Amino acid sequence: MTPSELQPNLFRHPVVGTFYTSDTQACCDMMVAAYRGGLRFFELLNRGREVMETFEALISTSRTECPEAVLGIGTVMNGIDAARFILKGADFVVSPHISAEVGKVCKSSDVYWIPGFLTPTELQAAIDLGANMVKLFPGPTVGTAHLVALRSIWKEIPVMVSGGVVASKEGIAPWMASGANVVAVNMCKICPESWESGRFDDMEPFFQSLFFALGATS
Repeated sequence: MTPSELQPNLFRHPVVGTFYTSDTQACCDMMVAAYRGGLRFFELLNRGREVMETFEALISTSRTECPEAVLGIGTVMNGIDAARFILKGADFVVSPHISAEVGKVCKSSDVYWIPGFLTPTELQAAIDLGANMVKLFPGPTVGTAHLVALRSIWKEIPVMVSGGVVASKEGIAPWMASGANVVAVNMCKICPESWESGRFDDMEPFFQSLFFALGATS
């Protein structure tokens, strides 16, 4: 999926689920349940030795059970890791920081790149390096007023907010009203009892209710 194809799809489905656990099967089961609830964008966090195995399993699961799912990789710190996951099928790459090396790999591979920023200087640096979208991270530490102020100057660049956004209408709507195009929510903090039991029956109705509250159909 090229950046020009991915971005309008992401704008239509502006909630991204981020997650990582060493339990590959739990990650796959969670994705299927959340997908049935309407979630379409998933970001596996590159935070463990098993992550490539998990990513490959998620790719396989998405092809058979979640055909409209878009799977990306997060916490990408260098170009080598970006290239590894792109080769395995990552549709987008997210970093907590700005890395020219990661940006170069994504651009040469025609893959959507979302680097992290917090300050005006970092925001402009990400734009200069060709970011498709920027991630305000960690957003809740600076609050919605910070984004409103940035939007008075940087009006066009798409913005994702991540790093502690609560998965509720009350947690998401203020960010969208302040200029965010997309929010990322931590899947491991949603229905925690499901992660403990390994059964994700509650995940589907959770997202159905969330998207209904946000005024989305899926």
